[in-house]
Amino acid sequence: HATAALAIDNNCLTIAFPALSTGLYDYPYELAANIAISTLYDFKKIHDNDLAYVYIYCYDDEIFKVFNDVHYKFINDWKRNIRR
Repeated sequence: HATAALAIDNNCLTIAFPALSTGLYDYPYELAANIAISTLYDFKKIHDNDLAYVYIYCYDDEIFKVFNDVHYKFINDWKRNIRR
């Protein structure tokens, strides 16, 4: 939340950060993706119109696939909740 809050405080519309700890620290990709993406979705619920773009940079195709899969899971869950 701190990075996104700092961006909003400085009137930034875009933030970007790496897929943290998935490189040198070898943190499990799916856990890292779930933490990062769930945090962003929670932040988005509070600050719906404050950020236009959020970029997560992945070091390779394998990490990208995991982050992308987790992201689509969150999107599909969100869509299901809206329809209720």
